[in-house]
Amino acid sequence: MKNEGPGAFYKGIGPAWLREASYTSLRLGLYEPVKQLVGANEAGAGFLRKFIAGALAGAIGSCAGNPFDVLKTKMMANKDSDEGLGYYFSEIKKAEGFMGFYKGFNTNVIRAMVLNATKMACYDCQELPHCLIRSRRTSPPIRRCLHRRILLDLYCLSIR
Repeated sequence: MKNEGPGAFYKGIGPAWLREASYTSLRLGLYEPVKQLVGANEAGAGFLRKFIAGALAGAIGSCAGNPFDVLKTKMMANKDSDEGLGYYFSEIKKAEGFMGFYKGFNTNVIRAMVLNATKMACYDCQELPHCLIRSRRTSPPIRRCLHRRILLDLYCLSIR
């Protein structure tokens, strides 16, 4: 704060938004089509097929989001410059070519595959919480569903 001011908190926010828009929309939006591709949408499809579908959707999303990760990192790491997205884009392209936008690609894709596979497969195998099903007679408090969701998240973490 002393050296860079309050604007330093927002360095790289543009690429971060672009990364989130591309990566998240693809990983979520492609899950259903990929499920059909691998047969995970069939009745009785097991956890493994859903896991594979989630991993593939996460990998594709990560491919689209990686260039924005690289731009965000470059912008945040350079303390001496307040240049914008276009400047860093041209610098990376000039210095390293197209592949410069895919630095750290392997690690990023592996992370995205594991993250998306566990999240999507676990959530897909979980029954819809009762509080999300509207009933005129009874409607359990949202707290019960929150507790179920926390337990489901902990379960997903434990089965890595």
